[in-house]
Amino acid sequence: GVGFAGEAGAGLLSEKPEMFGKVLILQILPGTQGLYGFIIALLGFIANTIFFIRYTSLGKKTNNSILSTQGKLYRAKTFVDLSVTIALLTVLIWPNSKVSFYFDLIGTILVSVYLIVTGIISLIKIKNKAE
Repeated sequence: GVGFAGEAGAGLLSEKPEMFGKVLILQILPGTQGLYGFIIALLGFIANTIFFIRYTSLGKKTNNSILSTQGKLYRAKTFVDLSVTIALLTVLIWPNSKVSFYFDLIGTILVSVYLIVTGIISLIKIKNKAE
């Protein structure tokens, strides 16, 4: 939607250049979405890394299973945020290129494999505790 508005704005400017000030925002918005996404992903990565380190440390110090589980949750969130941050960075640097496409694809596959493997490990641990 934002891209179409930008294109329509470009067409309008070719016919009515005096509308430049009003159309400028429509021209800028498509380029800023990736930047905002990257900033949010980077902040999420930093916050989740802090929580991951904090909960992992507390879980080991107190031998508390809830804190340890929170540490594992934040480890997963950190990994996902890192993958998203890298993918968005490549999109910002090389938009519409095969490099950004493959970084996004590889990141998606890595996150999926990570979640499946850690899920299987968790199920095995639960099964072993039940026996």
